[in-house]
Amino acid sequence: MNDSLEEIRIKNKSIEEQKALIEEKNKVLKESLGKINEQKALIEEKNKVLNDSLEKIQIHKQSIEEQKEVIEEKNKVLNESLGKIQEQKELIEEKNKVLNESLGKIQIQNKSIEEQKSLIEEKNKVLNESLEEIRIKNKSIEEQKSVIEEKNKVLNESLEKIQIKNNQIEEQKTLIEEKNKVLNDSLEEIRIKNKSIEEQKALIEEKNKVLNESLDKIQIQKQSIEEQKELIENKNKVLNESLDKIQIQKQSIEKQKSLIEEKNKVLNESLGKIQEQKELIEVKNKVLNESLEKIQIQNKSIEEQKGLIEEKNKVLNESLGKIQEQKELIEKKNKVLNESLDKIQIQKQSIEEQKSVIEEKNKVLNASLDKIQIQNKSIEEQKGLIEKKNKILGESLEQIKFQNKNIEQSINYAYQIQQALFSDKQLLKKIIKKSFILFKPKDIVSGDFYWFSEVNKNTDNHKIIVSAVDCTGHGIPGAFMSMLGFNLFNNIVRDGVHEPDKILNKLHKGIRMALNQDITENKDGMDMTVCVVDVNKKVMEFAGAQNPLMYIQNGKQFRVRGDKFPVGGYLIEGRQFTKHTIKVDKPTYCYVFSDGFADQFGGNEHKKFMTKRMRDLLFEIHDRPMEEQHNILELTAEAWRGDIPQTDDILIIGFKIDL
Repeated sequence: MNDSLEEIRIKNKSIEEQKALIEEKNKVLKESLGKINEQKALIEEKNKVLNDSLEKIQIHKQSIEEQKEVIEEKNKVLNESLGKIQEQKELIEEKNKVLNESLGKIQIQNKSIEEQKSLIEEKNKVLNESLEEIRIKNKSIEEQKSVIEEKNKVLNESLEKIQIKNNQIEEQKTLIEEKNKVLNDSLEEIRIKNKSIEEQKALIEEKNKVLNESLDKIQIQKQSIEEQKELIENKNKVLNESLDKIQIQKQSIEKQKSLIEEKNKVLNESLGKIQEQKELIEVKNKVLNESLEKIQIQNKSIEEQKGLIEEKNKVLNESLGKIQEQKELIEKKNKVLNESLDKIQIQKQSIEEQKSVIEEKNKVLNASLDKIQIQNKSIEEQKGLIEKKNKILGESLEQIKFQNKNIEQSINYAYQIQQALFSDKQLLKKIIKKSFILFKPKDIVSGDFYWFSEVNKNTDNHKIIVSAVDCTGHGIPGAFMSMLGFNLFNNIVRDGVHEPDKILNKLHKGIRMALNQDITENKDGMDMTVCVVDVNKKVMEFAGAQNPLMYIQNGKQFRVRGDKFPVGGYLIEGRQFTKHTIKVDKPTYCYVFSDGFADQFGGNEHKKFMTKRMRDLLFEIHDRPMEEQHNILELTAEAWRGDIPQTDDILIIGFKIDL
């Protein structure tokens, strides 16, 4: 009995080893089946079976204690059943062989599926690369378009030269209409092809989406299967523990048989489905490859046709437009020709009438020709007299040129005298370091002049006097007035008159007296400004005749108007010039000027520069160095004037008071 029990235990161990092998094979099967979507349902069924078996195991645990006593009796029955178990072992071994073969096939199929996946991925890469190539081709097509547009410009230029060929217009019309029909037909075909290509693209995109979705689902299923594996392994451990206690029971072996048979069925079904999926994937890949090749060929042909069509359309549209223009021109010309023909008919009639008149006039002309011949003789005599007079005129012109040279020399000498009288412009910089004088006479000598001086230096009554003067006229008359005014100004200041209003009043009386304006009808005078800076009191006094003072303090622009009457000229009873007082305890930029800069004609509209524009320009540049201000004003005057002659003498004095 003990020997038989020992044999049973050995057999049970071998059965357990076989069970372990079966379990290992089951694990391999589960891993391979995890890649298939439909095995979820089978795994759930297995879980139900396992749960049922666990419940039964719990029931068996309770019954095991009761069965211990019955085991000895059942040992006899077991000896009989061992023969049957041996037969079952052989069957199980045969089934295991079948399972191993099926597992090998499944592994081969999995490898083929992985290879197919890699092929699909490679094809997707090829698709992406082909799409990129299409984009690059589109860019090159755009570049070709620009080249074509340039060529079209050249064609347009050449078409303009062909406008003379009016006789060929009708023939071109018919040809163009036929080409339009052909083009419309080809465009219609291209539209149909484009629609079919778009539909194929949509189908390919949908197939790619389906493939991607199926791949995502397979990944999700893999994860869920891995989780289920862990659960199954845990359950298998529990089962192994329970199987140790129920090694002798036939029922568990029978159940395992049924499970193995079910698994074999499931495996066979899954193998069939895998084979079907393989075939479907192969068919889809073939379809995809064929459709991609067709799409690439169609895209190339479409792009080429597009370029040709666009070029033809451009040429056709341009030629049609020109033809239409030519038609209109021809119609207009025909109208003009018809009108001119009518006029010609009328003119013919009038010409016939005029012919008779001309014949009559010819008779009169012939008579007058005789008279003309007589007159020609007298003209020849007059020619000789004219030639003699021309000689005399040539001699007089030489004398005039000689006189002009003498006059120019005298004017230049007068200029030297005028410049000798006027102070050097650079001397102003010694009195006021930050200053400039822009002085541009219209002619060689000037009617404008500047005057400045420094009096009572190093005393409590230290003053600086600056004046800009614009005399009546320019050139030689203006120069005479400027010399008169300059000398009078010098004498007045030397006599100790240092207030601007009194200087102007004295000048007014001096001009009237010098030109005898009380007796004669002479009304010449001067427009001018006088600034007197009291250095110690930090005050500037100003008086003006017609002309203003412009000054800038703390970034603000101020203008002080002069009195509205000149120095000299008409006598007005009780007329006195006004004195204005300005504090200069802060840095102050001062500008006095004649009207020559503002009255200069120029610009695009040949208008005056105007005082407001000059004030704005001075305000804009006031904080720049004085030399730079001088250059800007000079360049602005030249640029504004352009080719227009200078209108008047130009004088601007700028200086900065910083006491």
